[in-house]
Amino acid sequence: MAALFLETSALVKRWVSEKGSSWVRAQTGAGVPEPLFVVRFVGPEVAGALTRARKGGRITEPVRARALAELRTDLAGTLDVLEVTRVVLERATALA
Repeated sequence: MAALFLETSALVKRWVSEKGSSWVRAQTGAGVPEPLFVVRFVGPEVAGALTRARKGGRITEPVRARALAELRTDLAGTLDVLEVTRVVLERATALA
C-alpha cells in the first residue's frame, strides 16, 4: 500500500481548482485506502491559502467555509497528522 504526503499546496487543490487539482482529488477522495500524511502546521497554512483564494476571487465564501469545515474534520480523523520534529522534517525533505 502506498502512502501520500500532502504539503499545503497539494491539500489546497482539493478545494481550489488549478493545475493538479483533479489528480489530488482522485488521490484523496472517499474510499481511497492509502494513508494521507500531513504535518501539524498544514491547518493554518491551508486556512491562509483559502482566505487568499477567496480575497482573490478564485473561490466563493461558501466554498471557503465548507473547505475549512472539511479541513477541520479531516485533521481530526481522515488525515494522519505528523507532529513536526527534526526527524519528520528530514524524512519529508527526503521524500519530496
